Amino acid sequence: MDECKRICNRLTIMANGQLACLGTIQHLKSKFRQGYTIEIKVRSTDNDLNATTMQNVQSFLLSQKQYQIEVKETTQSTGLFQVVGSTPAELFQLLEEHK
Repeated sequence: MDECKRICNRLTIMANGQLACLGTIQHLKSKFRQGYTIEIKVRSTDNDLNATTMQNVQSFLLSQKQYQIEVKETTQSTGLFQVVGSTPAELFQLLEEHK
């Protein structure tokens, strides 16, 4: 998509040899986007503390009912979450307020 942004102002999507959609990049993003993926990393010296912290982060994010948040993958120190129904600004504000 980055290459298209630089050289095109309109984009066409084809599916099964048929024209499926034609529009600006912003139009296609707003029509077909599937939300955002956020990766959260926690820092600590103790692995048990990392696991507990990541569990707390996961519990907090899943408790936010105004957003559709799905856990994609978690380890002791990282978490990958899919978020639908929110803008990046709203996500950033939520995470900043609850550091």
